[in-house]
Amino acid sequence: MTTTHHPGSVPIDLRKRSATATSQWLLERPEDSNSPIYHANQLEVLICGEEGFARILEDIRNARHSVEIICWGFDPAMELERKGHTWPRGTTWGDLLKDVAAGKYNNGKQVQVRVLCWYENPSSAAVKNAPGYGVLLAPQVERIRHHEQLSGRPYTADMTPDERRRHFNAMWYFDVTSGAIPSLTFLVRICEDAPVVRSLNEEQAFSLSLTERQLLIHAPTAHQKTVLIDYDHQNGEHAVGYVMGLNSVTDYWDTKKHLFHDPRRGQSWEGGGDEFPGLKPFQDYACRICGEVLINVSKNFVDAWNRVAAGPQKIAREHDLRSPPTGLKIRAGKSRHRAQIVRTQIEEGDKTIKRLYRQATSFATNYIYIENQYFQYTEWVRYPRRFCPS
Repeated sequence: MTTTHHPGSVPIDLRKRSATATSQWLLERPEDSNSPIYHANQLEVLICGEEGFARILEDIRNARHSVEIICWGFDPAMELERKGHTWPRGTTWGDLLKDVAAGKYNNGKQVQVRVLCWYENPSSAAVKNAPGYGVLLAPQVERIRHHEQLSGRPYTADMTPDERRRHFNAMWYFDVTSGAIPSLTFLVRICEDAPVVRSLNEEQAFSLSLTERQLLIHAPTAHQKTVLIDYDHQNGEHAVGYVMGLNSVTDYWDTKKHLFHDPRRGQSWEGGGDEFPGLKPFQDYACRICGEVLINVSKNFVDAWNRVAAGPQKIAREHDLRSPPTGLKIRAGKSRHRAQIVRTQIEEGDKTIKRLYRQATSFATNYIYIENQYFQYTEWVRYPRRFCPS
């Protein structure tokens, strides 16, 4: 029995000398009470960026009250749907959020849009997870707009596609962070050293070299990716959310075919960049959610947002995890998918993802299939080996 198993009693039929029990696939122990299991949910797994971002685009356009996004990285120039070979190939993240916030798809009524992104240098500069953030200052923007007024031409008229794209991102971040769009707020968060040190110290059997330990302490990332739409609108009857692996940076747009040369993926200068002329194929997913488990997605967003928000930017929203808003169940319809939100959240000491990995694999009887971008946690690599024959 692992530390994640919740002991229980199963009655035995003395006449038939038999009993019926079900395996505990999810987390049920008292210490996991902040990650309850909900039964009224509708789940849909969307594979790769072409599928995932197209549905996200559709749902965000249908927002009537709020859009709340947590991301590891944010590229305003990334197109969510793509046709053609040259940027912009379709609607970009930046234009979408500006239009939604301004009420373009909501009969002119503004929608409150909030984006919380991990960003800290030098790590962010190396991985280019927020291209254009903080590049332009007010005096530079004034000169750009003055130039446009005098010349009567767009500032980008003589730029290369690469330069136009970089300018688009820099201007988007300047407009949003300077308050030019009142209903669109962009905040960044970092990973403080102290919670990371505390988390590492809890891993008693996890031996690290000095170099590895220093990298984990001084260069951690906040890797959550969620989207939550209209949670507070009409008691959640129209709420929809996403928990995903897809990052909101252009590298993560790809199709299920993973064609080696697909011009819709873009050129290396559009993303992280490498020696190849085009961006590499990426496979990842998004899970679209309607139902009661969105209360945990909401609480995760509000807690994270309020840790970095100031004064009037803070969100006043209460969460009773035992009593989700009744509209969430209505939204799920007849679907009855069991769901539980698990996380790694070092500020709260939450490592339920690790616990669920162990819990789920503890019932393996034939094989374990794992698909993950990262497989670097030494203790986790050792743990599944006990299922393998020597």
